[in-house]
Amino acid sequence: VLTYWINHGTNPRGARYAYIVRPTDSEPAPRLNILANTPKLQAAATDDLAALAFHVAGAIKTRTFGEVSTAQPALVLLRRTGLREAELSVADPTTKLEMPELRVGGKKID
Repeated sequence: VLTYWINHGTNPRGARYAYIVRPTDSEPAPRLNILANTPKLQAAATDDLAALAFHVAGAIKTRTFGEVSTAQPALVLLRRTGLREAELSVADPTTKLEMPELRVGGKKID
């Protein structure tokens, strides 16, 4: 069980923070880059992984996967599995679409 608390103080304005929850501390933490942390998009990446939470349609450039864009809200997880191969997981947080309209590296994903 995890309890995490951040003292926001009273009436914070313009305050920002980011954190990662890891399952174990037996291995060194990967170098994590926060790509975006806004009300519209939250995104973080390592050399082999990108985790993107699009709250609205948008796009973001990643170092490993190029530009990732969506035409509606979507949760996207990209994991590099080889030199030119990657696994893609996509979820529709609205549960209203069969497949969000998504582009990765300029290519439409069907």
